[in-house]
Amino acid sequence: MREKIEIQAKRLCGKLIPLLENMPEDSLFPSTRRIQEEYSVNRRVVFAALHRLEKENLIRIVPRGGVYSTGTLCRSRGALVHLCLPEYPSKWLSAFIQGMEDFSRRRGGVHFQKRMYHYETNSIISALKADCDAAAILAPSRNITREEFRGLLDYSRPLLFISKNFESLPLSSIVMNDHMCGVYAAEYLLNRGHRRFGVLICEPCLNGIAMIADSFVHVVENAGASCVIIDSRMECGEFSPQMAFETLLPHLDRPKLEFTALFVINDTAAPGVLRACRETNWSIPEDLSLLCSGELPDDAEFPTPLTTVGISSTEMAAAVSETLLDMIENPNRVFHVNLTPRLYERNSVQPPALTCT
Repeated sequence: MREKIEIQAKRLCGKLIPLLENMPEDSLFPSTRRIQEEYSVNRRVVFAALHRLEKENLIRIVPRGGVYSTGTLCRSRGALVHLCLPEYPSKWLSAFIQGMEDFSRRRGGVHFQKRMYHYETNSIISALKADCDAAAILAPSRNITREEFRGLLDYSRPLLFISKNFESLPLSSIVMNDHMCGVYAAEYLLNRGHRRFGVLICEPCLNGIAMIADSFVHVVENAGASCVIIDSRMECGEFSPQMAFETLLPHLDRPKLEFTALFVINDTAAPGVLRACRETNWSIPEDLSLLCSGELPDDAEFPTPLTTVGISSTEMAAAVSETLLDMIENPNRVFHVNLTPRLYERNSVQPPALTCT
């Protein structure tokens, strides 16, 4: 019987060790009851596993006070950074997280633990905890409140604030300058000879999205060209390709196009745009030039590779990771990094046909 318990305890230790890799010194370990329920083992197996971990100096057992991490495994992986992110479904966000994890494995010196907050209903401060060496927070697509501002300034660990919205804060920051996506897109299409534009907004219209659309319209109208705004009024959680199709179809189902170039915010809506074009017999780019904000990969499977403008998730992950390392090594310095989008020129844009000018 004892031998069977030891075998089960050894197996349980293998499942508990990954938890300790993300737990700094003095972090409270899950309770005995929680471990029993989560791993479907009895109390004797749990106690045997905990004593194994204690002998290896991975945990500290305080009688009637709980079980705590010694931080041994966490320190061996480098500094622990809380990566505070909005609960928002986004391929770009998923790719950014993957890029951060890849950097950690490749370079070492830092590892990340995700902390999520709801970008509309929760304060960003709710995601900030002190049981880490540093934190990076991707700001919500709204203005921060005074209470949040004070909470950011009072945070006890090095903090990196990542923003699209030009928040001017006296702490280390990375500004993504998303509004430049609209500027670059408009300038590129104007230089290709287009004078009649459409902007399809297929994302919840938060501050960052409004900035991209407004900057595009500003450049276009200053050049004396015309612009039609088509807003899908998409809610969080809705499927952007379907919303793009349903919203755009009435504008394309006409004998003559309202615009010769369409700027789509964002690139995940592209399949819906292409479907609407197919059903109305308009060709890209012969009849309609298409440019998307975002970061479609070069090998995205579309009949015509799509021109896009955006900040690479890989570049973003590298900038955040490198800045965090600098902050941890120099805790009294304030770092500011500005990132700008770049245009990924492919085959979905050409000068307008003479009949359309």
